[in-house]
Parts: sequence; C-alpha cells; structure tokens
Amino acid sequence: DRPDVIEIEPTPATDAQIEAVHAPAFVAAVKRYSVEPALAAALEASTWGLAAGGDTPAFTGMHEAAAEICGASVTAALAVWNGDVDQVFCPGGGLHHAFANRAAGFCIYNDPAVAMRALLDAGAERVAYVDVDVHHGDGTQWIFYDDPRVLTCSVHQSGKYLFPGTGGLAERGAGEGVGYSINIPLPALAGETAYLRAGDEVIAPAVRAFRPDAVVT
Repeated sequence: DRPDVIEIEPTPATDAQIEAVHAPAFVAAVKRYSVEPALAAALEASTWGLAAGGDTPAFTGMHEAAAEICGASVTAALAVWNGDVDQVFCPGGGLHHAFANRAAGFCIYNDPAVAMRALLDAGAERVAYVDVDVHHGDGTQWIFYDDPRVLTCSVHQSGKYLFPGTGGLAERGAGEGVGYSINIPLPALAGETAYLRAGDEVIAPAVRAFRPDAVVT
C-alpha cells in the first residue's frame, strides 16, 4: 500500500528463455508429461526427475505453471536491469533445485537461473546469486559452475544432515569458474549468530569484490 511500491504484471517465459538454461529434450519431456501425467509411469520419466513417487512427480499443466514462475522472475530481473525499479520481490520464485536436464526437490524449471541468463543476455557482465534457503542451492550452482560471469553464494544447513546433500566447502567451481562458487554449510541448530556472520563476513565481502551488475537472491 506504500506509494513507492508498484505491482508488475509478468508474462510467462518463452521456450527460448527456458531453453537458454534447460536442455531442449528435458523441456520437451516436461511438456509431454504436462499434457498426460500418466505417461510419467514409464521408466524414462525417472531420467528427467519426474517419476511418480519421486519428490517432483509430473502433474497436469506443470510446464505452464513453471513457465509462469520463470516468466515472473525474468520480468522482475529485467525491470531492475532496465532501470524501471530499484528492486523487485517475486513471491513465486526461488526454485533452485532444478538442474539443466532434470527436475528435483519440487522444482521443475530453475527460475533464478533463467532470470540470470536473461540478465546476461541483456548485457550484464556479472551477476551475483545469494541463496539464503536452508537447503543448498544446488541446481543454480551447477548450471553456472564453470561460468565466471556468475558468482553463486549459498548459506545452508550442511548436506551431511539435509537434502540435497551437497554444498560443501570444496565446491568452488570448475574451469574458468573456479572460485566463483561459495558455500557456507552450517550444522543443524547453528542459530542466528552463525547465519548472520556467514552473510556479513563471507558473502557480503565476496559480492562487493565481485562488483556485480545485478544481484539475485
């Protein structure tokens, strides 16, 4: 209700925007099972992370729903990039467990990754990603693991105790992306002091040193 807050109407992400991050064969499978979820009973569905009984089972309309979430995040990111607003809150976003070719952890498409790719395609040279969810932001990290244009930072409960089991200190990037993945795994019940120190003493200095054109969290 504040006068300096506006609502922005998003549009669904296009296939091209989604396939800039996700394998076309995976997107095709999502579309197929989205029309007829019963087909996901086939063994092939497990390849895409969409098998019945898994954590991300196929359901009717899932492609359209996931494309709308990606579209909202892209709309948000480009609104900032274009200078229309200073920051955007996108309540449906953050589906960080989806991989380039597989759904996981209740996430079909990885909307943060799709939004960041849209920023890079729009001209951003560096984008920082800060993941503050209790789970490791695995899908987003692996999508950009060898890309020095994206700094991924994740503070989370240690994978020793919690899904998805990744996010250790040794996961630092690959190839040209070495050093551009930062993970801070915390033990269960670490409390707010450790959590805030992770942000203040590790993530914030790293992001400032990276000098990103945009920050996605």
